Amino acid sequence: MKRRLTAVASIALATGVLVVPAAEADTGFTDVPDSHVFAEEIAWLGGTGISTGYDNGDDTWRFDPSAPVLREQMAAFLYRYADEDFVGDGEQVFRDVPSAHVFADEIAWLASTSITTGYAVAGGVEFRGSQPVLREQMAAFLYRYAGEPDDVQDCSFIDLPANHPFRTEICWLASTGITTGYREAGGRVSFRPSAPVLREQMAAFLYRLDEIDLGPLGWVAAEMVAGSGATSGDGRFIVFESYLRFTDDALDGRNIYLLDRQEGTLDLLNPGVNGVGPDHNFGTTPVISDDGGIVAWTSAASNLVVGDTNSRVDAFVWERSTRTVRIIGRGPGQAEPRSRAENVYLSGDGTTVLIRSQAERPSGNSFDETLSVDVTTGETFRLPIVPSAFYGVRPTAVSHDAGVVVLDGRHLWIRGSEGLSVVPGEHRCSFAVSSDATACSTGPAILDLTTGEVDDVATWDGAEAVTDLYVTDFSADGTRAAGSGRVADEAGIDGYVPLDIDLVARTVSIVATGMGGAPPDVDWSIQVDMSADGSTVVFSSAARNLLPMFLPRGSGYTLFVWDRP
Repeated sequence: MKRRLTAVASIALATGVLVVPAAEADTGFTDVPDSHVFAEEIAWLGGTGISTGYDNGDDTWRFDPSAPVLREQMAAFLYRYADEDFVGDGEQVFRDVPSAHVFADEIAWLASTSITTGYAVAGGVEFRGSQPVLREQMAAFLYRYAGEPDDVQDCSFIDLPANHPFRTEICWLASTGITTGYREAGGRVSFRPSAPVLREQMAAFLYRLDEIDLGPLGWVAAEMVAGSGATSGDGRFIVFESYLRFTDDALDGRNIYLLDRQEGTLDLLNPGVNGVGPDHNFGTTPVISDDGGIVAWTSAASNLVVGDTNSRVDAFVWERSTRTVRIIGRGPGQAEPRSRAENVYLSGDGTTVLIRSQAERPSGNSFDETLSVDVTTGETFRLPIVPSAFYGVRPTAVSHDAGVVVLDGRHLWIRGSEGLSVVPGEHRCSFAVSSDATACSTGPAILDLTTGEVDDVATWDGAEAVTDLYVTDFSADGTRAAGSGRVADEAGIDGYVPLDIDLVARTVSIVATGMGGAPPDVDWSIQVDMSADGSTVVFSSAARNLLPMFLPRGSGYTLFVWDRP
């Protein structure tokens, strides 16, 4: 099952799908219309073969979504979900499950894993397969299937006393987002532990469980999880910053990590000279080239390379081919920069780095400047316009093919065969520029740089659900863009969400809201980056309710990765 939303949290990479407004699903069952609240989950259950439903006798099938799940059916569901080939030895495990029972192997497997121990009675143990599964029992089954995770966050269901025998299991289920409970009068939430599990609910529980990584890395509750990040052109590599020690060579401080999602590896890019770690934490978000071969960032650390003695924030580049770090933006004769690097931007092909910096005059006064650096040769030159006005969180951008157009909000810098030329004007390109340099983002709108026409994305289909909309990045082919906007519920709770923008169909879709479609639970802004092929969106958020996983409130920003289904 393709995971669509991932949180880069501690190296656990606890992953999961967010319950967002679901696309229409062909469920394959006559009693589950596409409009059913769990249509997507039930369609998934049928599509994976976990449930085939009931034959109507006319080559159609029904699911019976409101029917309770029996314990024997639960055994079959989990057995198929686990993709097991377990075959019992014919020995009767439970006195009420004969070897000829239709689910004998499935129930025997469930017992062999200790997911269930049955009911002790005089003369043996019973499974009671024809009884409905209660919600508290379902919590225990899934908790045991997940390996009985430690450090479960407590929960506050109004009908779950402190001495409930399955309190840990139910709280784990809630902390992962597999269940959100029932909202009662007054806004309080109940679990209803003794209520039977309905088949539609079981579909949702397994669907959400499937989107959680229950692998050996486990669950980790972290203080500062991760800061902002960026993705390579195909979504394979994710670069991000974090104060956590994800690798053995990481130390306390602002670490830069590179995640290879294909190989499942995580590398520390700034271990410092002799592996002592960065000696200063100040810096800005890392960026990455489309092929994942070049990563650039800024840092005040003076021990990332030998000979860094200027005590300033410098721009650094890491190269995959050599696996080395070096300073860029040095002056004539490779002298150390006399400027403080504020932001760094990288062209998609990895050949040009743009540095917005604050330079120091001999008099001691400072001024803003923008440097363009050739990554291969190290050649550095100042752009002839001093950036004096910036708009938005990404005020300067480099086009995909190495600086054909560079923007500071007011000027276009065009690099052609005859060198660098400047086109002044009130373009107000605030966030991003398209790869072919024909369009840029002005915030909520897209400016056609060839005609001067402005197209307000806030008027497109789907945009009515958000306010304060910004277009922040383009795919390489110019057919898609990423952005952010604010959503609110009836209670007035609001927060920023990432957006997937189709520039051809002229539609805006919300990538991720809170669990159950609620707004994010923290109103902190996010940064959004899209891969060159448009398949992956990376964004950071302080919200704790975007994924079915435990993230402690107040733990700072978390980096999320969304893959197009």
